[in-house]
Amino acid sequence: MHFRGRRILLAEDEALVGLDLAATITAAGGTVVGPFVGIAEALAVLPSGQIDAAVVDLNLRGERSIALMEALDRAGIPFLICSGYGPISVPSLFKTRPFVAKPFFADELLAALHRVLALAKPDLDGLLRRVLSSVGAEMGNIQVLEDGVLRIAAQQGFGRPFLDFFAAVKEDDSACGRALQTGQRVIVEDVRTSPVFAGKPARAVMLKAGSRSVCSTPIRKNQKLYGMLSIHRRVPWRPAADQLGLLDRFSRDAAAAMVAARA
Repeated sequence: MHFRGRRILLAEDEALVGLDLAATITAAGGTVVGPFVGIAEALAVLPSGQIDAAVVDLNLRGERSIALMEALDRAGIPFLICSGYGPISVPSLFKTRPFVAKPFFADELLAALHRVLALAKPDLDGLLRRVLSSVGAEMGNIQVLEDGVLRIAAQQGFGRPFLDFFAAVKEDDSACGRALQTGQRVIVEDVRTSPVFAGKPARAVMLKAGSRSVCSTPIRKNQKLYGMLSIHRRVPWRPAADQLGLLDRFSRDAAAAMVAARA
């Protein structure tokens, strides 16, 4: 298991544990950024640190690491939580994140980090911008699939309420969730009247975010599902045939980028 070329941020306030983590990652070929013993120090390096993934202690100097985890989430940087308090202490928003309990074995930590790095974000932001420009849409997102859960890896046009609500999608209660369950593209011409959203909490979240229509296209390669490409419009809309062709092409590009990132 090699992490050559990968930059891993460490946020750990126990000196010996931090040194152990750093040595373990370095031995596997990774480059360690940190260890940082406080949340402010870790946050300061995010804008320019070119971080591929992170290992975050649940508590740093007596302060919960929620602000750091939220910042990593917004930046699309995958992370695992390493703590001695047990998974029950993890905030609900991050319950599905990979978790390693202290004390840990090196192989256990490396295996978890390998799974996290599989989600390391390729240039999905740039790809999403090209998609939106090509189909003339205002908003959209790209999700990656991890252990049966869709997580937003790139987005444009959405605020925190939308991003928090759709932070982890696995149920058939939205367009992307239905596309995940069926494996087929889902087109919602009008969120207000669509049975996909009828009676679902997601309907109000979509409308408040300004999304009146959505098209969710599975991202797959060789029949394997890697994520979801969702295009949103502020007006009722159904993609034309040429637009659907563009979405298929961009979904293939996204799949290729995700496969390359996991190699």
